[in-house]
Amino acid sequence: MGVRMYAIIQLTRGYSTRKLEDFYRVTHKQICNRADRFDAEGIDGLHMKPGRGRHPYITSKQKEQLKTDLSKSPETFGYNTANRSGPLLKKHLETVYGTVYGSPAKLRV
Repeated sequence: MGVRMYAIIQLTRGYSTRKLEDFYRVTHKQICNRADRFDAEGIDGLHMKPGRGRHPYITSKQKEQLKTDLSKSPETFGYNTANRSGPLLKKHLETVYGTVYGSPAKLRV
């Protein structure tokens, strides 16, 4: 929020959006959109809106269950190891929750 506000301040001081996009590592369009929202809504326009970003693959209820799963040993679920790892978590999510994680190119049929 503070970074977005500072970018707006820099715009009012005459910095170009093209120069700011390199500094803040966001696109020119994002800076313009934020400035427009600030003009229309004030500081409230700089807050993140709900529903933005990538949506989770699992529901909130499943997420709570996953927390419980992670408090237990992998051996409890029939895995042949006592240590957790990223690939093991991925396998657990696919097996128990029916989710498939991977790059979008790999997921296309």
